[in-house]
Parts: sequence; structure tokens; C-alpha cells
Amino acid sequence: MKPLNSMAAEEVERIYGRSTIKLLGPDGKTTASWEPVAAVLDWSARPEFWDDQDFILVDYPPLKRLLLEASIREQVRSLAGVETSAVGKSLQALAAQPELAEADLRAAAHQAGEASTTGKTLDALAAKIDGDHKWLSPRVLEKTQLQYEGRTLTFPRWAGEILDKKERTRSGGTGAAPQLTLIEEKATEVAERFFRYQALREHKSPATKPLDLLVISRPSTGAYGKYSTESFEKGMKPDQTLSPLETNVANTLVEFLQSLPSKEWALPGEDGMFDQKFGLWLGDRSPWLPLGVVIQSDESELSRAGLPLKQVVAFRKSYRDLEDAERAEPGNIPEAAVVAVITAARELGASLGRYGDSAAMARESRLNRFAPFSKAPVAYAFGLALLLLSSLGTKADRRTAAGRRSAALYGLGMVGLMAGIALQLYGFLFRFRIARWGPVTTMYETVVWAALATAALGLAIELLWRKKYAALAASGVALLATLLAENASCLDPSIQAIPLVLRSNRWLVGHVLPIVSSYAAFALAMGFGLLAVGGCLTATYRRSPSYRELAWPLWLGIPLYVLGRLGLDPSYRLSPLSMLDARWLDYASSGLAAVGGVLTLVGGFSLLGELANRSPRRACVLGVVLAAVGSAGVVAVATGTVQGPLASALASSDAWLVGLVGGVLIVMSLLAVPTREPVERIETLAGFSHRAMQVGVLLLAAGAFLGAAWARKIWGGYWRWEPKEVWVLVTFLVYFAPLLGRFTGRMSTFGLAASSVVCFMSVLMSWYGVNFALRVGMHNFGFTEGGGERIVSTCAIALLAVVGAAAWRRSRSQS
Repeated sequence: MKPLNSMAAEEVERIYGRSTIKLLGPDGKTTASWEPVAAVLDWSARPEFWDDQDFILVDYPPLKRLLLEASIREQVRSLAGVETSAVGKSLQALAAQPELAEADLRAAAHQAGEASTTGKTLDALAAKIDGDHKWLSPRVLEKTQLQYEGRTLTFPRWAGEILDKKERTRSGGTGAAPQLTLIEEKATEVAERFFRYQALREHKSPATKPLDLLVISRPSTGAYGKYSTESFEKGMKPDQTLSPLETNVANTLVEFLQSLPSKEWALPGEDGMFDQKFGLWLGDRSPWLPLGVVIQSDESELSRAGLPLKQVVAFRKSYRDLEDAERAEPGNIPEAAVVAVITAARELGASLGRYGDSAAMARESRLNRFAPFSKAPVAYAFGLALLLLSSLGTKADRRTAAGRRSAALYGLGMVGLMAGIALQLYGFLFRFRIARWGPVTTMYETVVWAALATAALGLAIELLWRKKYAALAASGVALLATLLAENASCLDPSIQAIPLVLRSNRWLVGHVLPIVSSYAAFALAMGFGLLAVGGCLTATYRRSPSYRELAWPLWLGIPLYVLGRLGLDPSYRLSPLSMLDARWLDYASSGLAAVGGVLTLVGGFSLLGELANRSPRRACVLGVVLAAVGSAGVVAVATGTVQGPLASALASSDAWLVGLVGGVLIVMSLLAVPTREPVERIETLAGFSHRAMQVGVLLLAAGAFLGAAWARKIWGGYWRWEPKEVWVLVTFLVYFAPLLGRFTGRMSTFGLAASSVVCFMSVLMSWYGVNFALRVGMHNFGFTEGGGERIVSTCAIALLAVVGAAAWRRSRSQS
């Protein structure tokens, strides 16, 4: 049982991408903000208003262009008919272009005069194509005519064909459909958001997949079993039409039958053992009725299905009063109307014997309001910034002003780190008290737990050795992990029922928790390794290579990267290439861009490292300037201070690299400031990385052995060569190799630091790749779609490029 605010926040985040909807005006400024509960209620109370608002997330630019191109082209033609001067001819030429680009629309608006009606209209059309505007209205999705593969069709029809194609692809066998293209995969994501909104708006769900709010307990009495049998038998007759309640009940029974061997099939009321299993299955897998079914069904029919008539009538009346109040004053429902619905729902659920624990729902509401996991990144960022600043005075005497300043900054940085840990512990305590299961049952929980474990392990090392590096690395890794958990759409923070196979706190704590904690130890080792590699990247060697010598990778990397990026955009592909399979073209272009990106980053990072070594102060100033320019550009676009073509350039992902490069340069300059004993500093960091890898290997081995014992209990065998099991073994062997090399004296300090970063790629595959990319095997309780593979790949490439840049500069400096 979940409180309404949790349910509403989950639905809004699925559809809009964020938990609070911000409606934008033509100028790009926020005109209204809607909290989750108010938005969900208003969708059904005022559908005519919401159908015209841009809030359905469409975050893939090529798909958005495909959806909007036909309507925008028609509007440009209409504007061309109004204008009689040279502007009209330019607009006619623009409408005839095979591809409509945002820059072309902006240029046409400038030519027509941005203050004119035509100019404002063109600017508004360009803003819709703009990659920074990620939402479309339900009406646009429902009515727009798009051109795809030589056909003209509506988006709902196209989405239905794609979903059917996807189902046939999954089923395999004879007649299986080909794999979906990238744009088709993105279209299915948008379609699911659109259909989910329609279901919440109309309180109607597809027969096979309830999408409406699930707020009413499903009866488990004999009357419900009898009604299930009647609905099923009625549905088997070809000339019968089922009501919404009959459809839902019959489909629920069919779903249960499909989970049983055919020899155990029966109907409720025919077999006592079958009825017992059905009741248990309903309580575990389908305990709720959709809201629309309860609202739209006849009261007598609900009574025949086992729902108490008096409580049903009270609930239906209170909910209709709530919708009337929302229509009268949108977003300002009287508290009495809300209390009436909650009271009626509680009484109805209590009469069925299946209403949730009020204390648990109050805890979840309190957790949602306080949002400790959302506050933790702020604490970690505060700690990281102060610890970085304190590193400027590493060797300063505490009796001097510089030493006292460094000590104060260090103390405040430690407070920030411990505050982040305290916030996460508070959040996990509440999640455990609500769900009663160990805090590693979803991908979101594993990421947040890894952040906590990394911070706690780093804090323990810092308290033992007092070198600043452990706290610095732990704060950085914990900050990245918590930011990822809060902003990645593929990580669902909601508290949900877990699969039966996971319902054992003993095994969760004994198997899953050690493995996820080992990933945290490996992440901390990578943090130490990155600091050590950064030290090597900015260190002073026997000779200082020239900038021209270090820039060699750029001459090959930049052209390859540009070619790969152009290949990923269908509008830039040559005609012969457009005849090839789009998926393989995307793979080839991605590979080309990846190779080019690695070479470009290797050359760029090595140049920045040399600059930081020669003049740390100059590098820091340049980094501050670049970071300020990048941040100012982002803020200017977000606030609407800058508009037109310049705004599009500043909002592009490539322009954001200016701020990122500035941040990297600042970190490098700080790493290069302590010029004394750089070798000792790098060896200390490599030693910490070595210890963290040892802890990780021990935890991984313990978790794997306990997992084998758990598998023997539930699956009948210790080892099944599952992808998850194989990649855990690969990760163990990959990390064991540098530990063995260090033990035998064959692994250098730089090699150990570099291996802690390179080996983490196996953790990414075991932790992320199996759940998001492969999605095969019996460990299917962690599988998720839409995991942002390109973002993860880009981050992995950047990490490897840092190691490559350090090795490149090191080799050039020692030759």
C-alpha cells in the first residue's frame, strides 16, 4: 500500500521525467508549477486544459523532429502565403527543404523581424524543435500526421504497430519481426508515457496492462471467486461484451492461469486447493482494482464482485466531489474534500481486510517530504569543494594563517562528508521500516547504497590515516553516485513489492549486500586511482614535452569524432548510406565517434596536464574562466536572457563541454599545486587504492559464495553460468590480477593506479550492463529498459581517456 503522494509522484515522473511539472510559455519561461497530486487529479478533472500543454517527455531529438516536421512545414507554408515580400519567397524555399532545422527557422525569424508576428511564430516553431525543449502536448501526439517509411500515419497508430512489432520480436520463432530501430525504440517510450496519461485522464486502461491508479483493495471472498468464474465464462462467448469490471476480473484470472501448469487449471469454486492458491496469488501479485473500474462500474455489479455496497457508494461520491472541487478551483482543493476521499478509501479497504498500515504510509509520506537522498548530493558537493580547497595547504604549518585556514576547510569538508552519510542512513532507515527488506532490492537502491558504502569506507580510511585523499575520493565518488541516482530516469526510487525470490533478509544481507558493497569498494579504489593518475598527468618528469608533441592524438581523433557524430544524425547521412540498416549505421557511427572521442580526450587531457604542470596558477585561472563562461551560458539560456541562434549554441551539449573542461582544469591545477614530494603522494594514493581493491575482492568473494548457497536452495544448483554469475567471476579475476601483480612486485605504482580505473569497467558491465544492456538470465529482477547506454559509454570512455592521457604524457616525458 502506497500513499497517494508517492503514487502521484511516480506517475508524473514517468510521464514528465520529473516529479514537479513546470509549464512553459512561448518565451520559454515557467508560467505554472504543478505538484504531483494536484497534477494527477487535474488531468482527469480538466483534460481539455492538459491536452494542450507540453508535458509528455520526448527526449530524443530525431523523434521529436519526425513528429513535428509535417505540422511545422504546413505552418511555414501558411506564413509564406501571408508574406508578400522577399520573406515570403524565403519561407517558401524553407518549406520545400527536405529537412527543417532549428537554425534555419531562427534565421528566417531574424529575416522577418523577431518583433513581427511572423518572426515570433517562427521563433516559437524553432523552440519546439530545439533540443532543450523536451516535451510535447498530448494533442500534438494524438493528431499529428508523420511521414515514416513512405507512409503518412498518426503517432498512436504508428506506436501501436511498433509495440506489436516489439512483441513479435520478443516472441521469436517463425515470422518474428526484425529488431526495432533506435527511433522506434524511443517511440515506444513516448507511446507508453502518452498511453499512461490517457489512462489516468480517462480512468481507462488497456485490458492487458492496468495503467490507472490502483487505490482500491481487490476482494478475496467467495463472492469474488464466483464473479471471476462468471466473467471468464461470459468472456469465452463470442457474442458477449464485458463491462470494465468484468474485463479486469477475467484478465486477472487469465493471468493467474498462465502462471500455472495446464494440468492445474480450474475455475474458482471448482477446487479448494486452486481457490487457496488463487487467493494467495491475488494478495501477492494483483491486490488492487484500478480506480476507473470502481468509478465507472455499476454499484450493483461491484457488490456482486464482493465489494461492500455502503463503503463503495461513499468512496465514489467522495471522489466525484473531489473532482468537482478541482474543476471549480484548479490546484486549490479544499482540505475537507481530500480528507473525505482518504477516509472513504480507508473504510472501504478496512472492510475488505486489506488496507495498508497507516504508520507505514505516514513514514513514506515523511520520507518523500524530507527527501534525504536528494539532499545528500548537496552535502557531498559541499564536502568535496572544501576538501579540494584544503588540499592547497597540505604542507602548511598549522601555526601559520595558511595552515589554520587549511585545517578549518578540512574540518568543514569532513562535516559535509559525514552529513551526506547521515542523510543516507536516515533515508535507508525509513525505507527499511516501510518495506521491511534489505536496502538493495532495486537498481536505485544499489546505486544509493554504493554511494553510502563508498563514503563510509572512505571516512574510515581517512580517520585511520588522516591523509585527506580518502575523504576527497569518497566525497567525489559518493557525489557522482547520488547525482546519478537522483537524475537517471531509468532508476526508479519508488518503494515497491519485491519478487518472491528476494524475500529473505538473511540472504539479501548475506549475498546482495556484500556484492553491492564490493562495487562501492571498487568505486572508491577508482577514486584513489583517478587522483593518482591525475597526479601523474600533472607531475614533473625528466623532460617537459612540447605541446605539439602531446597534441598528436588530436589530429586523428577530432576528424573521427566529427564523422561519427555526423553519422549519428540521419539528416547528415549520404544517400548511399541511408539505404543501409539504420541500427548498424548507428553502431558504426557510435564506434567511430568513440574512437575519435578517446583520442581527442587523450590529447586534450595531456595538453591540460602539461599546462597545469608548467603554470598551475594560470591553469586554475583559465579553468575558472571556462567554468564561469559555461555556467553563465547555461543560466542565460535557462532564464531566457539569451535567445535566438546564440541560445541554441549555448544550450547544445557540445557547448556544455566548455564548463566541463574548465572544471577538469581546476582539479588538475589543484593536484599540481603541491610540488614537493609528488612521488610520495602518488604512492600513497596507489596504496589506498590497493587496500580498497583488497576489501572489494573479499566482499565480492563472500557475496558470490553465499549467492551460490542461495542458488542451491531456490534453483537446485550452485552455478548455472548465468550472465550475472559469469560477470561477477570476471570482475573477481580482473581485480585479482593487479593484486597478484602487486604482491609479486611486477606491478608499478602507475600500473596499479591505472588498473583501478580500467578494472572498474568490469564492474560497470556486471552491475549495469547485465541489467540494462543484456537483460537475459534468471537474475531478471534487476532488468530495466532505457538505461542511457550512450551516457554510460561516454563516461567510461572519459575515464579510460584520463588513464590514456596520463600514460601518453608519461611516455613522452620519459622518452
